[in-house]
Amino acid sequence: AYTLPIEVAKPRSVVSVGVSDSLVLERTTESVVHLFDSDGDLVADSKRTLVSASSLNHGLAIHNGYIYASSDTTVYRWSYSGDSFDTIGSEEIIVNNINAHGQGGAPRGHQTRTLAFDDTGRLYIS
Repeated sequence: AYTLPIEVAKPRSVVSVGVSDSLVLERTTESVVHLFDSDGDLVADSKRTLVSASSLNHGLAIHNGYIYASSDTTVYRWSYSGDSFDTIGSEEIIVNNINAHGQGGAPRGHQTRTLAFDDTGRLYIS
């Protein structure tokens, strides 16, 4: 096990974006944060919020210059540039009106959405 020297609030999804950097969807803050190494020791020791949206709770993916994240009803995306996510674009809604409260899937409902892209760029939402 490895303990980060920074606090992350209820992480749900993690995407590696380098040797010591990652993006994390924090359920508590409804945000995607960038964890990064600020002193060159290859340990993520700093955190910066990149994007936030109402009810972000699970899904996170990066594809073709966009950060994708999901709530129980919506998939959002933001463009970005630079390896350290220097510039973040405006929020776009890609999919909305997913069956709220998960009543269309599992018997007790499922309120989190996993995001994945295939080799041809199709987005899959579970």
